[in-house]
Amino acid sequence: MNPAASSDRSHKTVVVIVGDGRSGSTIVDMVLGELSDAVSVGELRFFWQRGLKLNQLCGCGEKFLECPFWTSVREPIELEIDRETKNTLLEIENYGSLTRYPLERIRSAWSVERSNYHKTLIEAYDRVYDEVFKVSKKNVIIDSSKSVYFAFFLQKYSRHDLKFLHVIRDSRAVAFSKQKYKERKEIHTHKEMMPKMGVLKSSFKWLIVNWLSAGIGNSSARMLVRYEDFALSPIEVVTKIARFLKLDPSAVQSLFDRDGKISMVEHHTISGNPSRFTNGPVKIESDDQWKVDTPPWRKAVINVISLPGLYRFYR
Repeated sequence: MNPAASSDRSHKTVVVIVGDGRSGSTIVDMVLGELSDAVSVGELRFFWQRGLKLNQLCGCGEKFLECPFWTSVREPIELEIDRETKNTLLEIENYGSLTRYPLERIRSAWSVERSNYHKTLIEAYDRVYDEVFKVSKKNVIIDSSKSVYFAFFLQKYSRHDLKFLHVIRDSRAVAFSKQKYKERKEIHTHKEMMPKMGVLKSSFKWLIVNWLSAGIGNSSARMLVRYEDFALSPIEVVTKIARFLKLDPSAVQSLFDRDGKISMVEHHTISGNPSRFTNGPVKIESDDQWKVDTPPWRKAVINVISLPGLYRFYR
């Protein structure tokens, strides 16, 4: 628990999912959001830019500014946050991304001069968490922001009780997924695709992001979740996560039917994989098409670059 967390919020927990993109964080987020005392909010670090400024679609299908849930959350915050802080957050396209200007980000993270700046921004995010707790009437927020940079500042400045789920997927599967174009369904003004990423960049990013994610939070506040384990035995893995989060593990079994499918209801999620718009029965699968369709030379390149991470997290 963050020592600065106030005693009256000691039973409330913000769960931050960290790790690389295309690793299954969206489906993990949504499944955990099905637990009775948890609420799934997607990538909350985009609340200001993709929500308030760009008015992208919520996971429920409504525009952010027209979604009843987010309207209830944002209205008191907009009245309280000072104009300068709000304008800063609205203009930060990707607050929390370490991969954009990494050296500048690292210097900023350890800069004494910049500490008040980041503290002020995290205080604004804490207010969002406050209102989500209030509006949802839940005690656990699942935030799949993924960014280790954002998680670092939350750990440093947030007054909330924080836990971290490090969700990781095989580097070769991630690289294969990042070679695909996927439509960003949350953008309703025009058609836009999620960007593709080359094998070299994807492999290095996977290694760096996951290595850093493993250092966020202390061992008692961090849990490693391999997506392959989750896809193979979702009930077992979700039960372990529920215990880690001090949620009722006995309720997990009832979420899944005899075929291992889970019935998804709509979630008020911000940003994330297009799968967040899926409602109804969902079968959680590992999707091993990469093993067949990835050329041997590409597998070899990924293996060489990501070997330290594969050895650390998959041995």
